[in-house]
This record gives sequence, structure tokens and C-alpha cells, in this order.
Amino acid sequence: MNNRIITILLSSFVATSLFFSGCGKTDQGGTAEAAAETAAETAAEESAGDSGNGNDGSSDPQTDDTKEGGTDGADRQTENENGGDGGKSLFSYDKQGGSDTDGSEDPESGDGWGSAYIKYLDENPPVDGEYTYALIYVDEDDIPEMVINSQYEAGGCQIVTWHKGKLDVLQTSRLYFTYIEHENLLNNEDGHMGYYYDLVYTIRDGEWTMLFNGEYSGFADDDSDDYDEVSGRYICTDYLIDGKKTDRKGYMDALLSVYDLDRSQPPKSYLLIDDLRSYLETGKYLYESHRYEIYYDNCTWEEAKRSCEEKGGYLACMTCDGEFELVDKLIRSELTTDYVFYVGAGYDSDKGWIWLEPGLTQRGCVNSTTFDHWLNSGPSYSDTLPDGTEVDEYCCEYMYRKSEDRFYLNDVTNDVPGLYPSFRGRIGYICEYSE
Repeated sequence: MNNRIITILLSSFVATSLFFSGCGKTDQGGTAEAAAETAAETAAEESAGDSGNGNDGSSDPQTDDTKEGGTDGADRQTENENGGDGGKSLFSYDKQGGSDTDGSEDPESGDGWGSAYIKYLDENPPVDGEYTYALIYVDEDDIPEMVINSQYEAGGCQIVTWHKGKLDVLQTSRLYFTYIEHENLLNNEDGHMGYYYDLVYTIRDGEWTMLFNGEYSGFADDDSDDYDEVSGRYICTDYLIDGKKTDRKGYMDALLSVYDLDRSQPPKSYLLIDDLRSYLETGKYLYESHRYEIYYDNCTWEEAKRSCEEKGGYLACMTCDGEFELVDKLIRSELTTDYVFYVGAGYDSDKGWIWLEPGLTQRGCVNSTTFDHWLNSGPSYSDTLPDGTEVDEYCCEYMYRKSEDRFYLNDVTNDVPGLYPSFRGRIGYICEYSE
């Protein structure tokens, strides 16, 4: 892979630091939005084509340019060629609303947890690399637990709970854990190379308390199948509960008596530190006060980036799940799922893949919080053209895959219309405005 540097300067911003990010889901709300989504979902079912080929966006995204309820392909081509401002704005979205949480300081009333979490974050910055974060609801109250994911197995996770003005921190062994929402149960279930464990906790009077301490290890020497597809667990020879030997059945019976594996879940999404702090301080994620516009133009990624900057914004940066959902609704409401849209992720040889949004302190956009949003879980960095030429892919588009009825981030070359003629007339970009 060549270390060619993509220019990622915004009009008033120079990218400085790379961080890893995640996402928290929020209520999109609004009857107008719901109506638009309903109409768009119907149209999406009739939309032809699968944008992307499973590795990049170089394949033809559609087989039928005409969509019921939308502008036909010829009209859109005319619009693409009109004007000098990078295309015609057909949609403007301004997200408002959100929680009224203010993080006020009244321990007995349940307020104050937001500022307590912020203080903990300030006093315990990342030790190695950049962390990701989540808010989950383990116990029965309405105050979330804060997850700090170190992003490396040896560092594990810290899970912080707040109760009556007091914090208590659970340090997990390795990264993986599950919990049963609002039932006050969490299982640090993980392992490696023939050694596995279940450490089940509950919260009592604001403190993490262990309910179950089990471990299992060792494999039979007869080459038998040592993995159970049904339970998703390895079958081992040695099982211990609180240090006392038992068999596999005894282990599983004891574990299931305190923890329902079928109802458990890992955190659904993680957050950038910027989004986490915004929510803890204001009750809203960053994007909830932002505005978005779609433009259609046969331009390059660099031209789209410059156009957004000239308009006072920047290419859209979806830093959390709620923002991805919002942009998805925007595209569906336009009935343009057969288009590909440039967005604000780019590759820098020093910092890797980063979001370009001005003012962010954490910028990484390829990590455990965004893997689900990337085609094939991450960028491929290059593509091979039909003539055998290999091109670098250091820019980013947002594309729709009909077979899955969902959108993905996909790394692309700067000049999509020039190198992939089949995309001409089906290219757009999304601008985001912070004010």
C-alpha cells in the first residue's frame, strides 16, 4: 500500500489527531420524518440495483434508472450539469430535539451522574491508544452505566456505575461482556487459547458484586469436535466454579440458574469521546443540532469537499449510529438509493482513516464502533480497474446495497465518475452544517 497523503484540510481546520469512535442510538422523532421514511421504504423496495460489488463501489449500482415517485434519470442528468455550485440542493434536514438531561448535582434525586462521569473521564484519560465508549442500562434505574473500551484485549473494559453520588468501577478481563438490560446482570464471558470463563456481576448498593465465578479449559486429545455451535462455546475437559471441580452439565446448570444467556447482549453501539461528552453535558449528541443537505453532481470527492466548505459546512461525518440513521432516512426520502454519495472520511498516511468534521478531538473512523457501517468491515485501500490498473482508494462514499436493504461506507478513489463511467449521473454528496 502506498502512503500517498490525501489532503484533508477544511477551510478553518487542520487535522491533528486520530482517535477511535463509536455510536449511541437516539430517537429520530418527528411525524414528517416518519412519513418520509415510510414513503422511502416503499420506494426502496422498487429501486433497482445493488450499489457496490462487495469490495468497493466500482460496480454498476442499478439496472433501472427510473424510480416511481422520483425524477427520472434524464432529468437528473440535466440537473447535474446545471449551475456552478456543485449541484442542486434537493433536500435540507435540520434535526432538533433530544433529552432534557442536564447533569445537575443532586445525588439523592439521581442527577449528577453526568458530571460525575465527566470528572472520571478527565481523571482517567486513555493510557494506551484511544478508547471508545458506550452508555448501557444494567440495573433497574434510569441512570446508565458508562463503558470505557480500551480497544485492546489486555486493557479490557471499565464499566462505571453511579449511585447516590458514588462511583464504582468494574474492570473486565479482556474486552467481551454481555448484560441483560435493566435486570442487574452482567457477564464478563471471554477467553482465549483453551481457557475460558464466566464472571457474572450484579450491582448492590452501588457496588459491583460477583454472583458467579466459573472457568473451563482443556481439550480432549482425540480430535473430537470441541466447539458447540448451539451454545457458541467450546467443549472443555475441566470445569471449575469458585475453584471447585464440576462437569460441563453442572457448570452450565449453575451458570444458567443466575444468568440467561439467550436474553443477554453486548453493547449495541459505541461513542466518540466528543459525542459522549456532549450527551453527558447536554443530553444531546453532537449531530442533533446539525443540518444536512444532499447535492447531486458528477464531481470528484475533492470537488465535493471543497463545495461543502464554500457553503459553510463540510462533507457529512456520521460519528454515531443515530447520525447514520438520520442520513439513511435523508437518502431514502429522496428516493435516490441508486446513487453513491461522497462523505467526510479520508485517509491520511500519518493518522489513518479519520473523520474530517471540524472541532472533533477523536477522529478515527475505522474501529469497533464503525465496523458494522463499513462494507466488508473496513476499507480495502485500493481497487483494480478492468484494464488491470491499480488505483488508491483514500476517499469515502456512502452507498446502498439493495440485497441487504442497508447503507455502507466504502473507500473509493477521488475521481469516481472519471474511472467508473457507469456511475455518471448517479453521484452525489452530503454536506453537514454545525450551526
